[in-house]
Amino acid sequence: MEKVLEFLKESGYFMIATVEGDQPRVRPFGILLDYQGKLYFHTGRKKRIYQQLMADPKVELCAMTPDKRWMRLWGTAVEDPSYEASDNVLNHYPHLRKMYAPDDGNCTTFYLKDVTVSFSTLGQPDEIITL
Repeated sequence: MEKVLEFLKESGYFMIATVEGDQPRVRPFGILLDYQGKLYFHTGRKKRIYQQLMADPKVELCAMTPDKRWMRLWGTAVEDPSYEASDNVLNHYPHLRKMYAPDDGNCTTFYLKDVTVSFSTLGQPDEIITL
């Protein structure tokens, strides 16, 4: 997990893909952190990504570093609506407290399970790990 988090720190942002019906949906994200030994991300229940994850929890992330290495990560998103999980994310990303509060009825978190990660460099074999 440490290698994933370091890669994302180096990348800055990543793209997260979900499915809506038969159409893939991709958007930029910047929040993925270790909480209780799992990878967590945050969103709002009013956003389309929330509805997409509730209908089909499969998700894939993709990030690239400035030196053109890339990482793909895929797994299943599981909602953790607990106050503690949301509060933890907001403590790590305090700028989000302008829009969210752990008990506002909108703020929620997801963790990833059954995670596989592929680290790639052009011309080199991929390194595949499972978390």
